[in-house]
Amino acid sequence: MPQTVYDVIALPFEEGLLEARNAFLLRGDFSPALRDSFGGHLVAEQTYRPAYERLAAGGVQVTTQLEGSYDVGLCVLTPHRQENYANLARAYRLLAPGGTLVCAGQNAVGAATYEKAVGAIAPLEGRMSKAKCRVFWLRRGSAEADSAKWREWLSLGDPQPIAGTPFSTRPGIFSWNRIDPGSQFLVDSLPPGIDGAVADLGAGWGFLAASLLQRYDRIRQLDLFEAEKLALDLAQANLAPSGRSVGYHWSDVRAGIGRGKYDWVITNPPFHKEGEQDVDLGVTFLTVAAEALRGGGRLVCVANRHLPYERTLRTAFSDISVLAENRGFKVLLARK
Repeated sequence: MPQTVYDVIALPFEEGLLEARNAFLLRGDFSPALRDSFGGHLVAEQTYRPAYERLAAGGVQVTTQLEGSYDVGLCVLTPHRQENYANLARAYRLLAPGGTLVCAGQNAVGAATYEKAVGAIAPLEGRMSKAKCRVFWLRRGSAEADSAKWREWLSLGDPQPIAGTPFSTRPGIFSWNRIDPGSQFLVDSLPPGIDGAVADLGAGWGFLAASLLQRYDRIRQLDLFEAEKLALDLAQANLAPSGRSVGYHWSDVRAGIGRGKYDWVITNPPFHKEGEQDVDLGVTFLTVAAEALRGGGRLVCVANRHLPYERTLRTAFSDISVLAENRGFKVLLARK
């Protein structure tokens, strides 16, 4: 079996260089290697619902918000630069004095760059490299967590405004520092008459939902479904000024959202998973939307022009039309 970043982050413990005790895992997924190394001495923080459920199913204690202090911290690098620096600083602060922070990531996400940056503000105790990944570790001193550089990195994870809009987002979530062009094209192309019970699948930080609430006063119920809790929490903050009643569901849409509940489903379905195109993911969103609609209900979705979603829609919808298209996107309307 090919080795992963989780096999590599476990190496210092497997080789006896570090002791596995009272540890947390930040932004990681389930791994047999970590389970075998730490047993019941590991608690994971995870806000992405599918990974949260995999950790729980694997017998790992999991939470959406770590508290307390720990002897060992495990931090897995993501593809997002600012999120990584914020996570490193937060992980360092979660350590008890003398605790050890172990960080690992793929070379492709710049693990060597983070190793160098951390080493410039705190002495590293060790490093290893294997399977196109790097792992490095350091020990927390008594006062270093309050140094200016750690505080600067920690602030990178705070909500930040998107210029020219009333919205705030944060690093690490989809389209965190701009309005996604596909979502903007969807908003610009929405049909008249959206009303009743409405679901927003893959709602992100709330841009589409905010537009719906602003333009359609006959929406009786609006439910947001989003797998990333960080994004959903931001959506709740971004929509609070509307004063409208909104349902917020931290949910893996692939598991379904119910049957025959909604008059409209609006979505910009994802079609990437772990950095690779995955058309089946978007197809699943459309299938779930069809199940969730009442008879005569309508789906409005945006997609890249090359994606073959019409084939899926024809299996569940009787009337399909293109509301708008440009060089990059198409907006489809389908009636169940």
